[in-house]
Amino acid sequence: MVSRSTLPVLCLFLSVGFGLGWSQTPPTKDASSDILKAPPDADPRYFPIGVFGDSAYRDRFKNFKARWYSTSLRAMHEPSLSEGAKDPSLVAYRFLWLRSFHHPIAVRLTIRTDGTGTLIGKVTSGAGGYPAGVMTQNDSVEIPKAQVQHFQELLDKATFWTLPTEGPLGGNDGAQWIMEGVHSGSYHIVDRWSPRMDDYASLCLDLLHLSKIHVEPKDVY
Repeated sequence: MVSRSTLPVLCLFLSVGFGLGWSQTPPTKDASSDILKAPPDADPRYFPIGVFGDSAYRDRFKNFKARWYSTSLRAMHEPSLSEGAKDPSLVAYRFLWLRSFHHPIAVRLTIRTDGTGTLIGKVTSGAGGYPAGVMTQNDSVEIPKAQVQHFQELLDKATFWTLPTEGPLGGNDGAQWIMEGVHSGSYHIVDRWSPRMDDYASLCLDLLHLSKIHVEPKDVY
């Protein structure tokens, strides 16, 4: 029998440890053990201390998300946007997509003062709920002003800068959709489990579509 005191931990574990992809034949290796062995988020620190609710835990699940997400970003040799916010001139957004049984993907758009941008898309050989692996794709695309403006319109429509960082806990199947933003010295992060095709999902997918990363429609979840 599970005690009430352990239920929050189990809910977190089920939503971010196992429940990250559609029902498929899972790898035999235990995903949770790999994630729990991830090093602390440091050098560089990708996420502000306490930004995720699991920072309040007092057991091995403490800072689970920061450890997990930073492992993929570190494997991709991505910069820290939260630390980058120290530069008030930086305007950048990054979509980190962690699907349990598909390769981790990160797409980062840096916007210039003239309204154009550079978009960098990266993929690693691992899977979102398992070890990140090594980088297998690293492409850079120049984004014209009109497409940057369209992305900014989607930002406004999704009310990105006022969305709460975390939403409801997930279920057995799905993926983490994590969007970070830096503008005028401010940093914000939104983390959702398999959102419906709402304004936030459209915002994330717009960055993916601007990249050279090919994803089959059936693998979007």
